[in-house]
Amino acid sequence: MRKGLILFICILVSLSANTPASALAYSVNPFYAIKSYEEYMDIKDALGTANYMYYGWARIARDSNNRMVFTSEKKNLSVYDSYNEYSLPTPADEGFPNEIHKDLYPISNNLLMVFFSTQKYNDGKNSALEFLNMKDEEWEDYIINPMIEMIHKYNFDGVVLDFEGFLDKFSDSNYSESVNDRLKEKYNNFLTFLKSRLQDKKLSVCVNVPENYDGYDYKHIYSIADSIILLTYPHVHYTEYEESDGISELTGKIKAVDIPECQPFDKIDYSLNRLTELLINEFGENYNPQKILLGATIETNGWIEKEFQNSTGSYIYYEHIRPAYKEIEDAKGDVEYIITSDLYKYQSVTYKKTIPGDPGTGVKKTEYYYETPETIYDKFYTLVLKYNLSGITVWRIGIGNEKIWDSLYNIFNTPNVPYNELESKEGVPSDKIWTINFNMALDKSTITDSLNSIYVADSSGTSQNITLEYDDIHNSVKVIAEDLYRKGDVYYLIIGRDVKSNSGGSLEKPSRMKFKIAQ
Repeated sequence: MRKGLILFICILVSLSANTPASALAYSVNPFYAIKSYEEYMDIKDALGTANYMYYGWARIARDSNNRMVFTSEKKNLSVYDSYNEYSLPTPADEGFPNEIHKDLYPISNNLLMVFFSTQKYNDGKNSALEFLNMKDEEWEDYIINPMIEMIHKYNFDGVVLDFEGFLDKFSDSNYSESVNDRLKEKYNNFLTFLKSRLQDKKLSVCVNVPENYDGYDYKHIYSIADSIILLTYPHVHYTEYEESDGISELTGKIKAVDIPECQPFDKIDYSLNRLTELLINEFGENYNPQKILLGATIETNGWIEKEFQNSTGSYIYYEHIRPAYKEIEDAKGDVEYIITSDLYKYQSVTYKKTIPGDPGTGVKKTEYYYETPETIYDKFYTLVLKYNLSGITVWRIGIGNEKIWDSLYNIFNTPNVPYNELESKEGVPSDKIWTINFNMALDKSTITDSLNSIYVADSSGTSQNITLEYDDIHNSVKVIAEDLYRKGDVYYLIIGRDVKSNSGGSLEKPSRMKFKIAQ
């Protein structure tokens, strides 16, 4: 009987001769919308493995004749059309961005994104009720036909519907009960009608989280759509000062911030669990998680804490901002990786930077909440792996930077191999040399001839330059970094299945140890 190989890095890892599981990379599928061109040109070389690109160039809007219509026009169709940023851009010299991308990556799928938001107009009408109660012929004339015409005109491979805020029933006194009710069924009818007209073009549907919105028939959407995008953002929540607080100067300003980050880990996990349970209960073993994409965002959140004083006392209020990543990187302050929120006890897995205030301006402090390569791995990658999804969508090109996008593609395009997770290490010195001890002699060639035997990668997935020294007397391998590890950064030491003993023993599955360098 062949003995399994065992290694020690302060932690025990066992090895065997099992066949590795099939390895699949996950997909990263970006949204291109609202001032995306400049960042797209910076990162386009990394986008070759994107299965899909979604172009937010159209919307459903209320026109001057009070009809709900499809449009890609830059100008507002009426005083009620407040989302004209979802419009066709001016083409660059090389053409429209989707054409540039298709030329670079012919096998990619470019989908037209159509945006719709549930809103109450100032004349009392409700956008969702107006849209969902249209007749079939109105849908065809004002929505579906112009949508399909644009898809063909600009050579899109299909459409993604970003229709947000749907409920199954409203209690709007401006409408009859029959108009307010059975909205989920009405949306099903629209989707079925659209799908029949798309023919060989793809249909992807964004849905809001089940716990807050009941206007999406997830079973029906799963049945007819090519993919479902579960939008798990934003979870930001705050309360405002009201007139009853008795401070007229602060009425309408933010009084307290309950959830300061956009995508806490627990909130995403809960939403994914609700959706997958619902679909598994309906479809059983026929449920295919590869039809589901995790809708993620790389948006930042900033909260400026200010002090207001009057004759009755001193009061705190907040201003909400969305700083650019460069602004966060350049700001001087204390950095904290929030695993669990101290106040509300939910898992966050988000970075926070706190900037000291200036008493002379009334600013007490500013807090930035943002994603890093570490949180992308620990949060989004972990959840995609847990639920066996096909990948993620990312809102959006134009609000990130090269580091974030490189991290996304490096992390998610690494083949999906289950790891034996070793105990992580904190406060590791920058010049740390790791020693891995094995229980039997190794086949040295499996270490020296393979780049995937033992290696170190940073949190963006970039391999570090290391030297491996094998000690055949003690059956150990030293892992020596050629450059100092960066202070405060996170790295992963990975021992792959390529490592074998002289008798052919190997790891049952690769092992991985996370370590963080001391500041």
